[in-house]
Amino acid sequence: DSVTLTFRYRPDCCQIVKTGLKEVSDYDWSYKLATLFNKSFNELAWPSIKEGSQVLWQKESQYGSITDWRKARRPRDNVAAYNTDVTPSYILPDYQDHKEPQVYENTLRGEFNFYTYLNNKLDITLELFDLNRADNEDNIIAWIENIEGERIWLKTIPDDGLVDSNDPPTGPHYLTFREDDEIKPGVYRVFVQTTYDVFTTKIITPHRYLTFSGNLYLADSGEYQDGLPGLPRRPSLLITNSQVIKLSTSHFAGLQTVVANGQNYELGELQKKYTISTTDELMELVIPQNDIMYETIGLTAFSVDTFFVPATGRTEIVSTDDDLDYFIASYDIPQRDNDGFFTSSVTFDLDQADIRKGKITFIISAPGATKSSPFTISDMKLRYNSQSDLSWSEAIKYLKYWRHSK
Repeated sequence: DSVTLTFRYRPDCCQIVKTGLKEVSDYDWSYKLATLFNKSFNELAWPSIKEGSQVLWQKESQYGSITDWRKARRPRDNVAAYNTDVTPSYILPDYQDHKEPQVYENTLRGEFNFYTYLNNKLDITLELFDLNRADNEDNIIAWIENIEGERIWLKTIPDDGLVDSNDPPTGPHYLTFREDDEIKPGVYRVFVQTTYDVFTTKIITPHRYLTFSGNLYLADSGEYQDGLPGLPRRPSLLITNSQVIKLSTSHFAGLQTVVANGQNYELGELQKKYTISTTDELMELVIPQNDIMYETIGLTAFSVDTFFVPATGRTEIVSTDDDLDYFIASYDIPQRDNDGFFTSSVTFDLDQADIRKGKITFIISAPGATKSSPFTISDMKLRYNSQSDLSWSEAIKYLKYWRHSK
């Protein structure tokens, strides 16, 4: 049912260390991550309470339990959270949309999602083309969720019946979300689910913020001008708060030199993942030729003006100087021994694990580690846990996993 990983390590190199379990996804860079070590959490010199897997820090000790705090906390309290279900209030009192809809023409291939801010109306239009590069149906589904994860609006474009790779491109197709009243102000998230045959060429909206979450397939490239003759061939500028990204390409048109925070990175081989990391708060990338699979677990925008962090009440870095009353995290404070080594354990459920030929894959993320300042592991243990005797439904689920892995 689950697996527990226990590490004994020295994190001298790093502010944050995580481990992750690879989950079922179309993307290679799809890991469920858990924090092993966070230096700022460990050093936060406030009174703290531990309850189960959660820790509450209080600038001034007022509550004796996390349960009491959750019942009594006030909307005006300055609360930050990490990896827990405290939903931050995120209202921008002075926010105004652009007077006219803006047209964003950064072409994206396949699936993506982004955050935006809605004040008193909703107005988003997507322009899409189906290039029919593969033999499959190309259904398009788009929906919008509020910050609590509730689906509010849903739109679909069923496949047009042209499913052969020899069929001509079709489009433009348009998906429009529009509501003029009864919009609760706050952060919303737009999802587009489709195949790699579908290219989103325009996002048209008066909303000021357009910040993408996770992976993007950047497609403003000559590789696709046979199906989209008017496709621009121009560089992409990306702003991200991710400290680690991966870039790869499947076509010669995508071999290029990428610039990240002023430093050149040569992408010289097909199908190879190139890793770029930084310790800076933001990374700025210039990708001159596109046709790149851009993989990240962070937030990304195509300009500083459209970038925002939608859950400002959620943070991975916290200090005693912050203007906070409380900080709560789902985090096990690691134990430190006399040799300077820490011990941490994390547990992952296996219901969404990517099981291939009986194997599962883990990752260790330690941004800042170098040969001269390594992340040192002295001991690592894995323990597989079964919660109960195997039921028929669990046996069937296991056999499905086994069949898929073959």
